[in-house]
Amino acid sequence: MPVAIRNRTRRQVIIILTHAPFCETSGECVCEHVGARLVPSARTIPALGTLGGLSDAVSHVAKVRSLASAGLLELRTQQQPADRAEPAERAEPAEKTGHKRPRRGER
Repeated sequence: MPVAIRNRTRRQVIIILTHAPFCETSGECVCEHVGARLVPSARTIPALGTLGGLSDAVSHVAKVRSLASAGLLELRTQQQPADRAEPAERAEPAEKTGHKRPRRGER
């Protein structure tokens, strides 16, 4: 289930999604492969902002746990969007009357 993180501080928070707690828990690796090394991904949460659509595995990252226990971050589960019905067919736009505004210099 997707999770949203709300930053309650007046400073931006950068969370490094290290491979062991995040990728292994979520089952999806978000690290970049540089040669034989794994470079972890990071997410920035703006001051007093919210970052949504994250995997619930983000709650296993040590920095998120420590900031959440201190009350500086708030974790919220997001509702999955219901299957959206097909959009209704849109009416065709009315035909243009052919009236054009004259361009500069064509007057």
